[in-house]
Amino acid sequence: MKKTLLLLLAGLIYFVGGFAYTPTPFNFHNYSVAHKRATLPSKYDSRELGIILPSRDQGQTNTCWAYTACDVAQTLFHKNGSESGYLSPAVYTNCAKELGFKDICIDSGGNEGITTAMNNMLKAPVYLETTGEIVKGDDDCPDYSVEDIHAYISETSDLPKRDKYAIKEAIMKYGSVFSSMFYEDEYFNSQTNFYEFINEEEEEEGEEEKDISNHAISIVGWDDEKEAWLVRNTWGPTWGDDGYFWVSYKDTEVDKKCVSFNSFISTKEIDNVYTYSKTGSTGDFGFVQANKPTSILIAYDIEKGESIEYISTYIVHPNTKVQIVVQDSEDNTVLYEGKEETIKYSGMYSHKLTTPVKSNGETLLVQICYTANYSYAVPIERVQENYNEGITISDNQWLYNGGWMPIGKDTNYPFNIVAYIYTKKDNSTAIDETESENKISVLTAGQINPEIWKTAIRINIFDISGRNFGSLKPNDTMPNLSNGYYILVVDHKDGTFTTERFNKF
Repeated sequence: MKKTLLLLLAGLIYFVGGFAYTPTPFNFHNYSVAHKRATLPSKYDSRELGIILPSRDQGQTNTCWAYTACDVAQTLFHKNGSESGYLSPAVYTNCAKELGFKDICIDSGGNEGITTAMNNMLKAPVYLETTGEIVKGDDDCPDYSVEDIHAYISETSDLPKRDKYAIKEAIMKYGSVFSSMFYEDEYFNSQTNFYEFINEEEEEEGEEEKDISNHAISIVGWDDEKEAWLVRNTWGPTWGDDGYFWVSYKDTEVDKKCVSFNSFISTKEIDNVYTYSKTGSTGDFGFVQANKPTSILIAYDIEKGESIEYISTYIVHPNTKVQIVVQDSEDNTVLYEGKEETIKYSGMYSHKLTTPVKSNGETLLVQICYTANYSYAVPIERVQENYNEGITISDNQWLYNGGWMPIGKDTNYPFNIVAYIYTKKDNSTAIDETESENKISVLTAGQINPEIWKTAIRINIFDISGRNFGSLKPNDTMPNLSNGYYILVVDHKDGTFTTERFNKF
């Protein structure tokens, strides 16, 4: 009876909030890998490295997942000598709906998949000058610009479940890992700050293991003598041991879905992202037999003067071999061919082109070949009820199955391939300040003049070096910009454009 009540309680927390970690709709952690064993210390504590800021308090909001993602990213930055300070959980909770996630706010749940999608879309993590606690009732997406983004998280790993070696290795490399657990006060010993929950509910043979996690935390160390993980919580420094506690190795949930944030890219290296998958990977797809290559092809209309610097995709299965090729769409000329690489863990993989491919305004084709010990090797964005919006893209994605088969909207396979093209704007194509002036002033008292939207469909913001700070559409407000000179490029309904230069001070 008690076991049944626990599972019912977990389900209740999933739907009404509680600690507000809601599991991802697709579990990429159900695998195991072999390790080339090395000696790991019996104790480890990332706090001793001076790379972790004091614990923050999520308060009465359902935002443990967003705080945890910020904690893990901040620790990665500091581990690599890049001190960013506190990062904004409100950007994850309040801005995710802009990408197509449903009902995401400070009073709903979330998970690492949402934060990864925000990172992939170059929307986060955002730096704050304060400690950045979320305010109850404030569901607005914060105003921020690329200047507030410390760096872009470029690679993550969905570590194999219950793999203590993989988790420990990741903590030593990156400072911490994102994790989730089932939390109930009755399993916490406040005298020793020790926690252990064992789910004794047996799964039927062949039945998919239930995910009853309800709380997100980060693991920052371990102690083999205690047989426990050192965990950073999101309930402030007055809870537990200055915001930390120990979770037993025997706990059945804490090591099932650990995610490491592995590397980051400077915002100076990337200006734009092209993708058809805004909410990230929620499934896998394919036809070929295991250990046979599966190829996908995606068409992108890259702006003239931009160069492809990085190409990223999701790796669904461990030890997948991946190779990336860029082609001209007119004659299929190979413009770039990367070396085949083997990726050990599932997760986001990022490939830096050794020779960037510059666009002349034509359509470019990106081909990615996956070879895995599984038949379904292609990462896809599939619509999940109460999670993300419908697919709206078509005529630009194909999967090879004896011939190039179209996928996407209005096909038999309505989903998007998960791939991201990151470009850098050529400084030589920076906006010419001598171009024609607007007849109607774009700015009035520092805001977009409503008159301009009578003829305009979009306004792009650049600094004087040509760096793009984002695009505005009607009813959008100006983002927060640092002091300096900027150029607004206004695209009009008749196909023309005009510019205006302004100084923010």
